Amino acid sequence: MSFHRTALIALAAILAGGASAQAAVNPNKSAYFHPVCQKAVKSANGLGGDPVESANCFGFVQGVRDAHDRFGVGKFCPPKVVSIGQLAQVWVSHMDAEPKVLILPPVETLLDALGAAFPCHG
Repeated sequence: MSFHRTALIALAAILAGGASAQAAVNPNKSAYFHPVCQKAVKSANGLGGDPVESANCFGFVQGVRDAHDRFGVGKFCPPKVVSIGQLAQVWVSHMDAEPKVLILPPVETLLDALGAAFPCHG
């Protein structure tokens, strides 16, 4: 496993470990973040929501984006102006469309979702 992927997984574990809202679900599975991020996306769209849960979701997404920007982890090329809320919406839509991915690590499903939504050309 490459250093960058190991660092990203460690970062994800740290971020996931700080959350307790979904304690009954393993934070090493995407199922942990699915309901949290669904609520966070609603909150970002002005439809209510819990700011703590929103911070948990958006913090995780931001951490993965930062690792991508700094270390080149994952193959996705988002537009220059894209919000963390928009990236979270892409992830939630991916998990909604492919429920089988809920058993996979959240870093993996987030990178897959972003890679499909924002492919790199050239």
